[in-house]
This record gives sequence, structure tokens and C-alpha cells, in this order.
Amino acid sequence: MTYRVLVTGADAPAGRSMIDALADEPVMLLACDCRLPVNAVPDARCFDVHKSDHREFVGDVLTLCAVHHVDVVVPARASDQEALAPLRRLFEELGACMWLEPIPEHATRSQARRIVQLGANNRGRWTMGTWIKRLSNLGLPAQ
Repeated sequence: MTYRVLVTGADAPAGRSMIDALADEPVMLLACDCRLPVNAVPDARCFDVHKSDHREFVGDVLTLCAVHHVDVVVPARASDQEALAPLRRLFEELGACMWLEPIPEHATRSQARRIVQLGANNRGRWTMGTWIKRLSNLGLPAQ
């Protein structure tokens, strides 16, 4: 089975390295960054998002997860991890596991295989309708 993996910070050395390590795994790669040109990463669908210190960053990543049925989110930058880690349970409740281990500038195939295994252990995908229903039931404050 093919799992969908979203790598944030894809334009950083660690992000590029992780994408390269995942390229040979049975995954559909999605990549995002605040300065990533569309089609900048071969073999991955690329998306532009806000910087991780922007209040819209988490919403950008959640939206990508919902629209593309992401199984595993891999924040490649430390700042991305800091922004997303506090909401790890939200991502998990909505069907997307989060990889929060440090990613060196040279990711290994072993790390890539463990990310694929995390996707395999995931409880299953949620439909878009389920995402919307679950989000509306969370009672998040309006901004």
C-alpha cells in the first residue's frame, strides 16, 4: 500500500535529504515550504505555505493533510516541529501521524523506512467529510 507523506521545510537541506531518502519507498511524496517553487522537488507534489512562525502555518499544513489524505507529516525544520508538535494529537485524531524525530542534513534510508512503518501503523485514512466534522466538533475558538 502507498502512504502519503508530507515533508515540511522541503527547501531546507534536511527536508531535501528526507525527500531523497523517501524517494525509493512506496510513498506518495508531498512537499511544502514557504519558499518552495512549484515542481521544485522531483517526484513530489509541491506546495507553498506560510513560514512556521506565521499564525497561518498550522492551518496550511492541516489543510494539506485534509485535502491530500496525508498519513504522515514530517516536519524537517526545527521551527516547523516547534509549531506543529503542540498540535500532534489534533493531527493524530484527524488521521495523520507526525514524525517528530530530529532530521539530520543527511537523512538515512532507515529513517525513511521507519516513516513508512509509521504510516502502516496509522489507524487509517479519514475522508474529507470526516475531517470537517471532527474539526467542527473540536470547538476551536474563532480568530
